Amino acid sequence: MEQEEQLEKMYLKGGVVTWDEYYLKICQTVGSNSKCHSRQIGAILVKDNRIISTGYNGPPVGVPECRERYKIDKSLLKFLRSKNVSGDEIKRAYNDKVCPRRPMKFPSGEGLEWCCAIHAEKNCLLSAALQGISTKGATMYANMDISPCSQCLGACINAGIKELVLLKNTTYDATVEWVNYFSSIKIREFNLKEDNHFCKTKNCDDRGDWFCDPSCERFTKNV
Repeated sequence: MEQEEQLEKMYLKGGVVTWDEYYLKICQTVGSNSKCHSRQIGAILVKDNRIISTGYNGPPVGVPECRERYKIDKSLLKFLRSKNVSGDEIKRAYNDKVCPRRPMKFPSGEGLEWCCAIHAEKNCLLSAALQGISTKGATMYANMDISPCSQCLGACINAGIKELVLLKNTTYDATVEWVNYFSSIKIREFNLKEDNHFCKTKNCDDRGDWFCDPSCERFTKNV
């Protein structure tokens, strides 16, 4: 509770912001703890306006991060050499903290059989399960510019998540589109760069669906 209050003071300092902005900025903070060399994603679950779980993308507990694989994963090194990746390239990838799939020349989203990371959305759900917290009816926030993969979306559906709030809802692939077509889960976007403003008036004491007094020139709707 103390940490949550400190975060609230930090994010609300200087004006009133929407809850969407507040929670998505917390997602960015959560994601910053990820050791993934491809992207850092944070996810949180919110129920009754309280954060009940957090998660970020990364390998399972106890599994070394990908950078260490360049030194100790014999199967990875063997595959890299089969792809004519030189020792200097491997060393450079290690020093620059590059995802192992990049030297393999895989496009983004491919070669995932070499990725041992659990996605932030699933880690968030697993964390709640580990603590015996019900996720039914919760909203998930994630600082993602693409929809969850089919596995994570399916996990969210079966965990009873009612809504997903993302920075951008670009469809991951055709399977996600198929799964989402039959689900009741709501997915919406909230762009931190464009959709939100700090309110400079003193009339905004209600952080509900609307966050400014209608007379305020910065009156915006929480989309």
